[in-house]
Amino acid sequence: MKELFSFLTRVPTKSKDLEIAAKHAYLFPLIGLIIGLMAYAVGYASFTFLPNEIGALITTLSIYSVTGLVHLDGLSDFSDGIMASGDRERKFSAMKDAKIGVAGIFSIVFILLITVYSISVLGNIKNCRSLTNELLMYQLGCALIISEISAKLSMNTCIALGKRMPDGIGSIFIQRSTWSKYIIAFAISTLIGLIVARSYFIVVYVGIVVSFIVVKIAHKNFGAVNGDAIGASNEIARAATLLVWVVIIWI
Repeated sequence: MKELFSFLTRVPTKSKDLEIAAKHAYLFPLIGLIIGLMAYAVGYASFTFLPNEIGALITTLSIYSVTGLVHLDGLSDFSDGIMASGDRERKFSAMKDAKIGVAGIFSIVFILLITVYSISVLGNIKNCRSLTNELLMYQLGCALIISEISAKLSMNTCIALGKRMPDGIGSIFIQRSTWSKYIIAFAISTLIGLIVARSYFIVVYVGIVVSFIVVKIAHKNFGAVNGDAIGASNEIARAATLLVWVVIIWI
């Protein structure tokens, strides 16, 4: 677990062995559960004592304070690569360019806006008279936890489905992946979803849908899946899951 914490969060650990982390990547959803609980703790306090918009900003900031910006950087690089013109070699070069492009900036801003907006709506008691404050906070907690598990399951799916590149972090994880390990990750995600969200557990599978799209785009543009694509899937899945939860609650 130390290696997984080191890879997926900024929690200081003495072990940073990627080989071990890749071997046990099927436990990603458990790390997602912990991240979600931490975000919920911050969100509960923020929405209780602060204005709604500030609460949403602080809750979002808490997520990235724990996870870091490495996956958000992957989203940026992935976006620059797929939007670059030319053949696969030029697209891959754009993805690996240290300079961030317009596509990368747009993708980051867009995902952050969706995240902040969704959290703001989920925690806004003033606009939801049908729910008590306690129930609304429970729904916020469900959304934050399920969105993190969905994001990690999305990474697991990318790793399972993706063709690996010759080198890179993504290659290490894909090489160590097996379908039996993926089934474990799927089962863990489903179990946590049932416990936390009950009849809404199916929302955790939003990450799988996102990963199918990301993998298809990655294969088309680069011929394989790398760490940037896996990180992008994590960020998109979290935002998409939160947005789906908003739709479910406010219908």
